[in-house]
Amino acid sequence: MSGANLQTADLSGTDLQGAKLVGAYLGGANLAGAKNLTIEQLSQVWTLYEAVGLAPLLMDRIRKEYPHLLERPTVEK
Repeated sequence: MSGANLQTADLSGTDLQGAKLVGAYLGGANLAGAKNLTIEQLSQVWTLYEAVGLAPLLMDRIRKEYPHLLERPTVEK
């Protein structure tokens, strides 16, 4: 899934173990109940702007360590 445009994709309940998300556009994606999603995977995406359903612990870490991922992207992918 590296580089994929997953804008508004419904990934709820998807097992993302080992998924390569480098540069993936997850703006507006539904991540509710996504399984085996790590901070390492999320730190490499293009954006999480307006993504929903991310587990609270992951969201807290994103806010603290990678807040730019929650901002509106200045360039569309």
